[in-house]
Amino acid sequence: MQDKIILGGIIGIGLAVAVVLGFLNGNLALTRFEQYRDDAAFYNEKALLLLDQGSLRDDISHFRKPPLYPAFLAVSYGALGRRPLSTWVTQAFLYVLALVLLYRISLFFLSGKFAFLPPLAYALFWVGGFYVFKIGSETLAIFLLLGITYIGLLHARAPSKTKSAAWAVAYGLLTLTKPIALYSMPISLVLLLVSLRHHMPRKSIFQHAAIIGAFFIVIVGGWMLRNQYYLNDYQIEQTGHVFWVKGVASEASYRDLAAYTVAGLFGDHIADAVFTGYADQPFPLIMNGRAKRLWADLDGRGLSDFEIDKYFHDEGIAKLKDNIFGIGISSIPSIFEINAPTNHRGFSLAHFLTGTHEDIPSLLRILIILTIRVVWLMMLGVVAFGCVRAVQRDVRSWFMVWMVFYFNAMHVLILIPAETRYIAPVIPFYIFFGVYAAWRLRCVLVAR
Repeated sequence: MQDKIILGGIIGIGLAVAVVLGFLNGNLALTRFEQYRDDAAFYNEKALLLLDQGSLRDDISHFRKPPLYPAFLAVSYGALGRRPLSTWVTQAFLYVLALVLLYRISLFFLSGKFAFLPPLAYALFWVGGFYVFKIGSETLAIFLLLGITYIGLLHARAPSKTKSAAWAVAYGLLTLTKPIALYSMPISLVLLLVSLRHHMPRKSIFQHAAIIGAFFIVIVGGWMLRNQYYLNDYQIEQTGHVFWVKGVASEASYRDLAAYTVAGLFGDHIADAVFTGYADQPFPLIMNGRAKRLWADLDGRGLSDFEIDKYFHDEGIAKLKDNIFGIGISSIPSIFEINAPTNHRGFSLAHFLTGTHEDIPSLLRILIILTIRVVWLMMLGVVAFGCVRAVQRDVRSWFMVWMVFYFNAMHVLILIPAETRYIAPVIPFYIFFGVYAAWRLRCVLVAR
């Protein structure tokens, strides 16, 4: 009973933090559909089309996005009413479940009351709470990945074909929410099967693999076949512009990439002090600006959105093939960019104190920025140490470490800018490994 009370208190703290953030960042003021822009407006449009016409109508979209989040919104609006409040309620419910799952996962690795620390830290951390009242797929993806992890841990302890099917279904749903998860499946499957090797004969392991493969192929492959049939393109999400921007970035000069690296590490203000003029034209802004101008030019020539995306895709792939070395070099600053500290609005602090608060002396601004960045990098170092120690001590942690590595590696390799929201699904693992590192240190000190 005491444990339930503690967990309930943590959930209350998390919801309170999410509500405060919602007021501070303005998300709770967006009570009408017409107030939403960009991806949020797109998702709402798709959800309402699904309710009214029974179709996502990808044929009329500017971009094709993954289908599960619009379907999730459609269920929310259909059950609770067509207003953003309905999504807030359902996402708050998923957030509560995510905190419970994180606690359950922690029980596999941490002893006693230490298992409460990861969900408590996540509840207090503004990044998790920020997504609760935001129309975006992050909360759903976080819940699904935690669910996959928990099912995998239960499976390792007591294997069953039902758990294999559930794991595959959850993984398929995650892929239809965040398509980048598709390419992680083979290694994830191997890690799951490795955990079964002491519980059953090889023949049974192959049966589990077949069950997982069948369910995953039906869910993900079925949707890809649908896209191929109706749209003549199997991709779950249109990504042509992504490859084009990365291709252009791989051609950049060493000076631009050096400036981008400094900015990734220490922010635009310090990068501007080293590379004069950088703050006015940050590297990601230049890259995306070029893509937008080219898109507008092709649109003006009468090309359809799908034709434009194909042009971007083909040109981008050609550039990447010609600049393999540039892909690696341009990805180095993205590592720091995707792991940058963020404010309460979910934005990276890359531009923090740049062009603002001119009353603060420049040296003091630099000192403030460096202090924040150094502390943040030290925290990331603790997380990395926790990953290493967990891998060394417990094979069950391999999946979480793999996911942290995969989400970072794939995004920094193909995206400019590598925004912090792209790694939202693995942020609970960051929290867990940070706590795990502290717990291991405590164990060592107590042993002495």
